[in-house]
Amino acid sequence: MTTLPQTDMSAEQNQQLTSDPNSPPAHMVAQKDALLAAFRTHNVLSAEAIYNGGGDEGYIHFTEATALDGNPFPLAGYTITMPGDAKPKTLKQAFEDFAWDVIWHWHSGFENCEGGHGALTLDVTTAKVTLDHNDYVITEENSNLTF
Repeated sequence: MTTLPQTDMSAEQNQQLTSDPNSPPAHMVAQKDALLAAFRTHNVLSAEAIYNGGGDEGYIHFTEATALDGNPFPLAGYTITMPGDAKPKTLKQAFEDFAWDVIWHWHSGFENCEGGHGALTLDVTTAKVTLDHNDYVITEENSNLTF
């Protein structure tokens, strides 16, 4: 792979241009690791954010977390200070911010025009993030007849 010359970009931006496009940037990995540590501390099995957008507006419908015992876990009841942040925020807000960061990294502008929807899941057991995204698409079929 060709390495691009270093410009006025940050090292992270340059790394994004020269590496696998499916690899998350370093700050996103740090956010994921912080959330995983907090979720493990509180015996959370997984967390999910459901989002939707269209007509130039996008939003997260809801977030939910599941504890190891299978019961819902109240993300809003606990706080975390995320890497790069000066102030703590609720686990709910931190997870939503992380979800938006991931969504925008791979599907920026999804909310424009027809829009899209999806779910972001953080599985604590496997330490994996899954982004399941769908774009709304308008198709056109043409029929032309001359006789």
